[in-house]
Amino acid sequence: MRVPLLMQNSIDSQPGVSGGHEEGGFVLRDANGNVSVSRWQQGEQDRIILPTYQDCRFEGQEIIATLHTHPNTGGNYLQEPSETDKRAVRDDPNLKAAFYEGELVISQEKIYLIESNGQVREIGDTRIILQVDLEGTMAAVLTPDVLQDDIAVSLARAIAAANKRARDSGVDVLQSIITITQRALDGDTLWRINYGPREYIGRRGGDLIVEVDSSDSSIKQVLRGQ
Repeated sequence: MRVPLLMQNSIDSQPGVSGGHEEGGFVLRDANGNVSVSRWQQGEQDRIILPTYQDCRFEGQEIIATLHTHPNTGGNYLQEPSETDKRAVRDDPNLKAAFYEGELVISQEKIYLIESNGQVREIGDTRIILQVDLEGTMAAVLTPDVLQDDIAVSLARAIAAANKRARDSGVDVLQSIITITQRALDGDTLWRINYGPREYIGRRGGDLIVEVDSSDSSIKQVLRGQ
């Protein structure tokens, strides 16, 4: 992969706490083995739409990789690949060629690789790799046996709280793919509830992530996937 090609996408994204937008592109290889990047149309603050492509080819050239940026550095934005990013790579029938290496996600601090199976690997520090300073730039009916299960009750309350916050943020919960995971933070356990679009092929980002304290169902933070 040619570093200047990645660098230009990062710079053009105008990374920072605000004012950035996503950039992306196809890494293409022609019949002579020459590699180039075909840029996608400029994205929005936290999402980008891909142009039409088929059979892992674009304009007659092999798509050996894809890439997009995560330009927003504010604390309410997720830096690693979102659930929609991972699903879109994993489930896209037009990105299944043996020569396709995956999708690079370039945030200010780290570069990640989404492999064709949807798994994510951290490649390394963005500034080291690019050698550039980017600075500046529920109301639910629960049966008695379920009510005895502390985890089930905690999760139900967390989903109810997260759904309300998601709706308040303009998310159509019923039309979302919801992914639930747990993580530890400062000795506490948080439910991370991710809302992604059902139609995710051909797009990246746009997720809403709500983190809820498992002990009292309070909202700890709301993040935007990109």
